[in-house]
Amino acid sequence: MTHVFATWWAAVRIEIGRLMEYRWNFLFRMAVVSLVPLVVKIYLWSAVFASTAGAQIGGYTGDSMLAYQLWGAVFILFVEVRTTVDNVSTDIRHGRITRYLLFPISMFEITTCQYVGSLLVQGAGALVGVAAVLAFTNAMPVYPLSSNFWIALAMVGLASVFWYLTHFVVGLLAFWLEELWTFFVLFQVAARFLAGNPIPIDLFPAWFRTASLYLPFQWIFYAPARLVMSPEPMPELWQGVPILAAWCLAMFLVMRFVWRRGLKMYTAAGI
Repeated sequence: MTHVFATWWAAVRIEIGRLMEYRWNFLFRMAVVSLVPLVVKIYLWSAVFASTAGAQIGGYTGDSMLAYQLWGAVFILFVEVRTTVDNVSTDIRHGRITRYLLFPISMFEITTCQYVGSLLVQGAGALVGVAAVLAFTNAMPVYPLSSNFWIALAMVGLASVFWYLTHFVVGLLAFWLEELWTFFVLFQVAARFLAGNPIPIDLFPAWFRTASLYLPFQWIFYAPARLVMSPEPMPELWQGVPILAAWCLAMFLVMRFVWRRGLKMYTAAGI
């Protein structure tokens, strides 16, 4: 078991080293993916609240909406790692799956280690951003001693697992599809919208809020952001933990099914 963990950690360190070798490219990509959309949302909502002369919108003030968008951007960095689809689909298209017959680690294990390595780097960047904001402003209220805070962390952890498994399944579609980029972008846009980004779930119609309770998306962005912002218990959002756990299990079973079906038609010799 110690040897297995050593192998996994070696794979994680290799991925971290690969990212840091081109650190400016990685940091620029992080900025484009997270900072630019965040700035757009902040300016958009600032204009909306300015037009309402400071009135609340769906229970949100200008400050609480700013906090919601900031925390949501942080949690996105702890959940979304975009390299999984490329790693999986590239291995399939280039016939590199056969090389794992010689490796002391499976394709799923090494892809998971690559995800963890990227997540550690992104998470470190997110923590630096949070520390900077908290040091100079109170725009991100947080209550670390409340039960909400720890429920939110558990939710973000499960959301990260779900997102990884989902991206792995999307990457496996390369067994059948030549190009995944369009499908992936459409999924990303739809998932973010359903997660309450950039519009909080509170502002949607009642039927949408009810339906979203049983989907995994609002527990990725909306619920953790609302939880860390509130010192009062919010049991109505705590149900997201078992719901996300169930979705993680379902996505893992889907991943195994798609993987096995794909292998049956896989004929590449490898390069």
